[in-house]
Amino acid sequence: MIRKMKSTAIAGICLAAALLLPGCAGMPVQNQGEPEPVQNPEEPGPPPVTAEDSQAPTEASAPAEASQATAEAARVYAVGPYGRISVELPEDWEAEPYAADSEWSVPGLYGMRLHPESENTGYIDLNYTQMFGVCGTGLSQETVTLAGEEASVGTYDNHEMWDFISFRGAFDHITVQSVMAEEWPEADRETVMGILDTLKYEPDVAEGAAAYFVSDSEIPEIGLIAEARDITATGAVIRFRVWDPELSSGELQYGDDYKLERLEQGSWTPVPVVFDGEWGINDIAYLIPKEGSPDDDDPTNDSGISEWKVDWEWLYGPLTPGDYRIEKTVTDFRGTGDYDMYPVRACFHYAGEGD
Repeated sequence: MIRKMKSTAIAGICLAAALLLPGCAGMPVQNQGEPEPVQNPEEPGPPPVTAEDSQAPTEASAPAEASQATAEAARVYAVGPYGRISVELPEDWEAEPYAADSEWSVPGLYGMRLHPESENTGYIDLNYTQMFGVCGTGLSQETVTLAGEEASVGTYDNHEMWDFISFRGAFDHITVQSVMAEEWPEADRETVMGILDTLKYEPDVAEGAAAYFVSDSEIPEIGLIAEARDITATGAVIRFRVWDPELSSGELQYGDDYKLERLEQGSWTPVPVVFDGEWGINDIAYLIPKEGSPDDDDPTNDSGISEWKVDWEWLYGPLTPGDYRIEKTVTDFRGTGDYDMYPVRACFHYAGEGD
């Protein structure tokens, strides 16, 4: 049952979504959000799961990987580092799940895309997101109750279909976005609300890892952002991205040195070293290009990107669930004795590898 409670108009507010705008220094924002679409729905993604694919698994046989969704009767799942999301799906609908590191997501976001089997364009993006932003111009919001929790339904410029839904309370950080679904038949648009009314969120059923953005993840003086990807218990890939090539005055460089810290009772503390013996760091400099190369997989990407792979198991051992950050130093090198050094930190939440 969907129960409208009140309607409000929001204007003049604009909050930055993490890493969606170059150089943003956003912090977690609650209950105001619409993540931007991150990929054309016609591009290839995970195989769809329909209610007809259900093998009626028991609770113990629910999905074990964040990149997959399965069905229990008509219920489909998406699992990630902050918990499991599920809804009941009609037989003629499909679910396409995506993981926190997929091309369909920004750091800290994972979930599933929902659409009728008969619709080749448009989808409903149901996800867990760390950060998101909305601009208030032309936006109206109303508060409803869905799946027993309050949610804000946002609509821009009097669209016939809402643009986003942001949950509160026990479903905080769960958001829904309507992408190119404006022309769907009214019956399909009404079905969406019925599906969302079956939403379940289980924060204790979590696995995998997700990066998240903090102000220390960016060096505004040289227009650079760092983030962690492909995170496991034993290593990760740190990606450096230049969003403004005009800000640095020399070559951007980094080495193999790093610090690994864990968040303990609100404070960042060094992860204890388990290696017993002498060790050192290679004295090497890696260059960060200031602009994209014509050989990049995405020819429209004009950002300079460099990736550094780290294996910390030999030094720190495998990680246990928690929040971590890797600190690296980036140098703006103009010449011998003429350079500036900047620390940058890539943060991530690790929930474990699952069963």
